[in-house]
Amino acid sequence: MTRAPFVIASLVGATGLATATHLAVAAEPFAASSAAVVAIGAVLFTLITVVGLTLVRGRWTRRLAIIVVVTELGVVAVGNLEPWAGLALIFGLTALSGLTGRWLDAWVRQRPSATGPDPLAVVLLLGLLGLVPAVGIAAPDGLDMAHGLLGAAGILLTWAYGKAQPWSLWTIRLVLPFLGVAAAMASPAAGAALLIAAAGGLTWLSWTTSARIAVQPLLDDPPGPRRSGTPRGAL
Repeated sequence: MTRAPFVIASLVGATGLATATHLAVAAEPFAASSAAVVAIGAVLFTLITVVGLTLVRGRWTRRLAIIVVVTELGVVAVGNLEPWAGLALIFGLTALSGLTGRWLDAWVRQRPSATGPDPLAVVLLLGLLGLVPAVGIAAPDGLDMAHGLLGAAGILLTWAYGKAQPWSLWTIRLVLPFLGVAAAMASPAAGAALLIAAAGGLTWLSWTTSARIAVQPLLDDPPGPRRSGTPRGAL
């Protein structure tokens, strides 16, 4: 068995842990509350990505890993080059070379799983969880109550949608846009644009057929109408 996928996954994990540690010991230019949620997001997405690369091996795992690593590199690059930030840069750049190379071509599945969820439903689920670090990035000077509500909604809806709770879909459609607007109004211009785009994109995804089927699966063989009387040819 090739070791390359596990080495690459280890580098992705090391990048996430170094990023989270950097935010914990040298949060600048983020305020403490903003750095905390960004660090939590880094740890959560790092765990998802490492598990995806080593166990799930789905097509989405490589793309997610690249997005996660690039985001983490951007987070550490805006601050002072502290030791943990330097480690994150080294691990991250090395991980990117592995993720964009050919070492994972034979490891990652090239076809979608026959029993797995639709890609749009996966994007919606991951996007909901992404609201946690998004509020910290959007409001680097500190979180307002509106940011806390949006981040908490992201965690709750991630759990509920992952459990196929039908109410979660209607909450995303009807409540999430208002939470996004409220958090955007408490953010600087660039952060407001980020949150509006995130909330708007997730709301749009929630209205797709793929998102609905993920919580209300269609019957494979729906029963036909009942017929009364004796079938012809039965006697």
